[in-house]
Amino acid sequence: MSDGYVDLSAEKRRPGKLAIVLTAVCFVAAVILGSFLVSNAARSRKATDASGGGAATSTSATPSTSQTAVTPSPSSSTPTASAPEEGTDHHGTAKRPDQAVAMVAAQFVDAWLLRKPPAARLAALRAVASEFLATSLATTDLNALPASSRYGMPKLTAWTELSAQYRVSLRNGQTVDVTLTPDGPGWKVITVEPGPSTPSNPTPSTTR
Repeated sequence: MSDGYVDLSAEKRRPGKLAIVLTAVCFVAAVILGSFLVSNAARSRKATDASGGGAATSTSATPSTSQTAVTPSPSSSTPTASAPEEGTDHHGTAKRPDQAVAMVAAQFVDAWLLRKPPAARLAALRAVASEFLATSLATTDLNALPASSRYGMPKLTAWTELSAQYRVSLRNGQTVDVTLTPDGPGWKVITVEPGPSTPSNPTPSTTR
C-alpha cells in the first residue's frame, strides 16, 4: 500500500543535494571575501599614491625667492652747475649798486692810466682805491700800462651786499675788471685785473 510506505530512495538522495548546496555557499563566500580583500588593497594603494602626490605638489609649488637685481643706469640728463650770468646778484637779495659806484670804477681806471710821476698817481689813486692798492699802483712802470684810455662807462657784471664788480672797456679793445667794496661813506676799488679783449673801439671824431 502506497500510503504506509516511506520512499527510501528520496531520503538517500538528500545528502548529495546538501553537499552541493554547501559547496556553492563556500564558493560564493570565497568570491565575496576575495572581492573584499582586493577592494581594500586598491583603496590602500590609492591613499598611498594620493599622499605621495600631495607631497610632490607641495614641494614643486614652493616659490623661488631669487630675484634679478635691477641696476639703475646713470641719468644722461643730470643738471650741471652753470656760472652765474653777468649783471646778476649772485646772492639773490643784495640791492643793485647805484650809479655813484660805477663812477668810482671809472675814476679809478682814469687814475690808473695816468702817465704822471708816482706822487701824482698816488694822489689820484688814493681817492678811489684802497690804501694798499693805491700805494702798489703808484710806482707801476708806465711802460707796463695799456697805451690807451677808458671808453664809455663801466658795466656792472656782478654784485653782493659787500662787493661790486665792473668791466671797463679801453679804446684799444682791451678791458679791465675792477672790484669795489664799501669803505666808509663810499666805495673803493680793491682789485684790478685784465678782462677779455674786444674789437678796438673807435675814437670819437672831433670834426664836423
